[in-house]
Order: sequence, then structure tokens, then C-alpha cells
Amino acid sequence: ALDPPSITRLKDAAKLLLQTGGLALPQTPIADPLAQDLTFLGRAMSTLPLDVRLTRLVLFGLVFNCLDEAVVMAACLSLPAFLETPYQNKEEKLKCYVNRM
Repeated sequence: ALDPPSITRLKDAAKLLLQTGGLALPQTPIADPLAQDLTFLGRAMSTLPLDVRLTRLVLFGLVFNCLDEAVVMAACLSLPAFLETPYQNKEEKLKCYVNRM
């Protein structure tokens, strides 16, 4: 059985949605972030299986008529840093650095 997410994770997700425009701004300064309503952007974000920030990038690419470029950027940003060389330990990193000199 799946465990429900912790309340801190829910609040963090709600804050992220609030920052990215997925949730409506609170009416009071000390409003509960879990009691907000989704905006149109938030409902559109929920349809794409992407990170919230990447979904916003793609949706704004659609709005500003540069969807192809936005999708390419979102695809590149969704990958780990592929230009970095992973090192097993500090000695291997130092040895590679010295060999480059």
C-alpha cells in the first residue's frame, strides 16, 4: 500500500505551484497554502506529465508561438547534466584534472 505524502511535502508542492502561477494568490497574507484554488495555468499544468517548471516553460512556449524551441529546452533541462564527468572519488577527479594540465 502507498503511504500518503507528509504535510511538509504537500505544503512545499503548494508553495511551488503558488510561485509558478499554478495556484491563485492567497486573499489573506497568512492563508493556508493547501486551501488555494488552481488557476487556468495550474489546470493546464496538471495535464502534462512534467515537472511544474518545465510544464510552465512548454505552456508559455505555446502561448508565445515558440513551442518547438520550448519543448527542446524542456527536454534538455529534464536530463541530468550530461556534460559532467562523474568521478568515483576525489583522487580520480584530481588525477584527471592534473592530466589536463
